[in-house]
Amino acid sequence: MNDAMVRSRGQSIFFTDMFSRLDLQQMILREAARPIPRGQLITSVIRKAFCIFEWKEIRGMVEELLKDRRLLSATGKTKINDTVKVWSV
Repeated sequence: MNDAMVRSRGQSIFFTDMFSRLDLQQMILREAARPIPRGQLITSVIRKAFCIFEWKEIRGMVEELLKDRRLLSATGKTKINDTVKVWSV
């Protein structure tokens, strides 16, 4: 439903506002202050920023933060599924 609402507004803020990337990063890092499964992390971010970011944008940012080592995963990998716990460094 969130993705449909974002699409109905036109383009996601992720593509139209250069500062929204930083906002999304900070929101993800804040929500991942304690170990949390990636799926639950994405849901939590969507609840806090409903109709602002699409699921794929949040998932992509989580992967980017894992590659940058700003987030860590329980498996130590950057490609993870929704049940793997992640946390901020």
